This record gives sequence, C-alpha cells and structure tokens, in this order.
Amino acid sequence: MDLLSPAAGEQVLRRRLQTGFLWNVIAAVFNQGSTLALGLLVSNLLGRERFGMYALLQSTMLLFANIAQFAMGITTTKYLAEFRSSDKPRAARIFAASLSIAAFAGVAASVIAWAAASRIADGILHRPELASLIRIGAPAIAFIVLAGVCSGALAGFENFRSIGRCGVISGIIYIGAGAIGAMRWGVAGVIASIVISSAIQAAILLALALREAKRQGVTPGVQAFREIFIEAPLMTSFAFPAALAGFSTVPTLWLVNAVLARAANGMAEVALFTAANWVRLMVMFIPYLISTVGSSVLNNYRGLGDDAGYRKTFWVNFAAVTLTTVAAAAAIMVASPLVMRAFGRDFVEGRGALIIIIAVTLPEAIGLAFFQIVQARGRMWGSLLCIALPRDSSIIISCLLLVPRYGAVGACLSFLIGATIGLAGNLLLVRSLGISAR
Repeated sequence: MDLLSPAAGEQVLRRRLQTGFLWNVIAAVFNQGSTLALGLLVSNLLGRERFGMYALLQSTMLLFANIAQFAMGITTTKYLAEFRSSDKPRAARIFAASLSIAAFAGVAASVIAWAAASRIADGILHRPELASLIRIGAPAIAFIVLAGVCSGALAGFENFRSIGRCGVISGIIYIGAGAIGAMRWGVAGVIASIVISSAIQAAILLALALREAKRQGVTPGVQAFREIFIEAPLMTSFAFPAALAGFSTVPTLWLVNAVLARAANGMAEVALFTAANWVRLMVMFIPYLISTVGSSVLNNYRGLGDDAGYRKTFWVNFAAVTLTTVAAAAAIMVASPLVMRAFGRDFVEGRGALIIIIAVTLPEAIGLAFFQIVQARGRMWGSLLCIALPRDSSIIISCLLLVPRYGAVGACLSFLIGATIGLAGNLLLVRSLGISAR
C-alpha cells in the first residue's frame, strides 16, 4: 500500500526526475558536448575532406560497438530499475549477464573490425586509405560496449550523479587528447585519442557501477555469474528484439554515410551531412536525457505496480521532451548559417541540409516519449516490426534515390521521411498497449 499522499507522491516524483535530469545534463554537456567540440576542432584544423574521413571512421566504430552491445545498455537499465527494489537476486543476475555479454562481444567485435579493415575500406567504402585507421580505432569498440552497459546499470540504479561525474572527467580527457592528436598526427592521432579516452571512461564507469550495485545489495557475485543462463528467456523476449532494432538503426546511419562517400565529392558530402546530423543530435540530447531519467522512474513504478505514478511520469516526460525539442529546434533553424559556419567556411553551404534534418527532431521527440511505454511493457518485437524496420528501410530506400542527385540534402530528406514513418508505427503500437503499468 502506498503510504504517500498524492501531494507527497508528486514531490517525490518531481525530485527524482529533477535530480536525475540535472546530473544527466552535466554528463551530456561533457560527454556528447565533447564529441561536438572535438568535431569542431577537427573540421577547423584539418578541413572538410579530412573531417569527412574522421566522421566515417567514427561511424564505423560505432556500428561495430552497437552490434556488439546487443542492447545490453537499455536492457540493464530497464530490469535493474524494475527489480532492484522487488527482486535483488534477479537484478544481480541480470547485471552479471549484461557484463558477461559486453566483455565477450566487445572483444570479439574489436578483433573482427581489425581483421576486416581492408575489406571494409576498399571493398565497401572504396577508400583503401582508411584501412589502417580502422585498425587503429578497433580497440575502442570493446571499451565503448563495456561503458554502455555500465552507464545503463547506473541509470537503472538511478545514480545519475555518478554518470555526471564520469562524464565530466572523460569529456575533458576526450577533448584534450583529441586536440593534441589532431594537431600532431592528424586523423590518425584523433582516432588513437578516442581509444585512450574510451578505455579511461569504461574503467571509471565499471568501478562506479560495481560500487553502486554493492550499495543497493545487488552485487553480481560468483553465484550471480553462475546463474546468468536463468535469464535467457528475458534475453530472448527483450534484449534480442531490442538488439535487432539497434542492428537496423546504426547500420542505417553507416550505410547513408557509405552511399555519400561513394558519390562524387564523397568525403565533402559526408562532412556536410555529419555536421548537420551532429547538430540534430545536440538538439535531441536534452530530450534523450529527460527520457533516460523518465524511463528509469517509469520502470520502477511498473515494478511496484503503481499505476498512478506510472501515468504521471509518462505525461510529465512527454511534455518535457516535446517542449524542449521545439524550443531548441526553432533556435537552431533561425541561427542555421552561424551554426554551420562554426565547422568552417566550407560548411556554410550545408545550411539547407541542417534545416531539413532539424525538422526530423519533432517526430523523433514525440516518438521518443511514446517509446517509453513500448519499452516499459517489454514489447521489443513490436518495436522492431512496427517502428525500427519500417523507419530504417524507408531511410535506406530514400537515400539510394535521393543522395545521387542531392547529396547531403538528400540524406537529410531520407531521415525526415524515415522519422515520420517511424512515429506513425510508434503511435499505432502505443494505442494498442494503452498507458498503464499493467
């Protein structure tokens, strides 16, 4: 029985959301913010062509990392949030399973990327000079995978303070090492710096996640690791379809970059698209942070069977996500020439691409808010079939049709088409589920 009065319950919910959001903002400013800052440095120091190479290499590393992570980040967040209060032994097993999969898959993905570097660079991208750079960046894949799972665990524990502190440290290292690498060794130096900073970030997050698990009584001890196969049904019902959705989403971005790279003036078009897309991600980073906090609280209410708290959390999250996106998108559209100029003089011509891809953020934000219902109810097969596959297949088809004629603008238009189709599928799925904790 809930002993809190409605007013007291609202205060608790507000405090949980505000505290989590504050620390998530701090983490993002230094984490995602450092990615944008380093990108600006690389584009201005090395020029548009080499920035395109850097963007394509970064996209390749993230492709392998996303596949290897097997959706363990969001799986860990969901089930630690749901079971940390009601079933501690199960929460410990899930954490142990996530760490095991991350360690094995991360190392395997790094080895595969290193071995396949020549085939990817020459056979797919038609850029043989990128092979050695892919090999330099391959070790970062394993660290990115481990960091994602540990960050997901901390989010599931609602320890956003630790995520924020790690974001500050790793963000400063990322910018500093990347700037030195760019100035002294060019693109190769930047890629090597990503490996170093990713290793440091993964080590810090692992230590923080294990400490928080011990504090909450869900330490993944020897027994938990021995029993990880008990959670195989969970991996099949949630993590597997969620991973398939990820296998669809991140390769889609990589394929768009690959189509651009093979076009006339390819690397320059990759550079324009990447700059515009990074700005889109910056517009979405606060909505994503809000939803990360909201998802953790939403799943916790679901685990406790608190329908009123569940509904309240959803609508607060929806309003916050939508309003922040509209405000940020409007500001970027007005300032679009100045925003693209920040990447360098050669990027100003990408203003049209920026405006189009910023328009993507509205259907993306609405879909993000409603997706919390799908995720909380564990309907990841529905997510894959109704949202991810229609969205991403429409992006690829549109890209193949539009990029040869319109370059980066065509790539941005394909994302707008895909986001609209994805939102339609999302709303239809949520309509069938209803907004309920049960």
